[in-house]
Amino acid sequence: MRAKTDWKNKLKELGLSVTSARLSILQWLEKYHGPFSVEELFEKIPGTYDKATFYRNLNSLAEINIIKEVQLGEGFSRYELNHHENHHHHHIICRICKKIESLEMCFIEEFSKTIKKLGFVNISHQLEFTGTCQKCSKGI
Repeated sequence: MRAKTDWKNKLKELGLSVTSARLSILQWLEKYHGPFSVEELFEKIPGTYDKATFYRNLNSLAEINIIKEVQLGEGFSRYELNHHENHHHHHIICRICKKIESLEMCFIEEFSKTIKKLGFVNISHQLEFTGTCQKCSKGI
């Protein structure tokens, strides 16, 4: 089991003030992983702050790269904890129930090495998978 992060010190190190809202967001994302929509996070994370404050806190945490914004082609953003700067992974989404699982690997990185040899820099990519989860496939 992974040790819990000292979010108070982490926020201070990154130059953000420590607030109960920020701590709640970070602790919840560390416990439940993600990615989650703003609506899901707002509903599930306990707190006494309004939605505007919640949005501002998400944005400030994303700006310092402690959480990351994920686009899955749904027309809205999702957020998840950014475990460390060099961590990169993809997701698979169930077509039926919309459950999202993280795929903790990226085989595309080999392609990036080839692209770099062609002289390209600042390379990024986005690749997401869809399928039918085990629970939903029982009904098919």
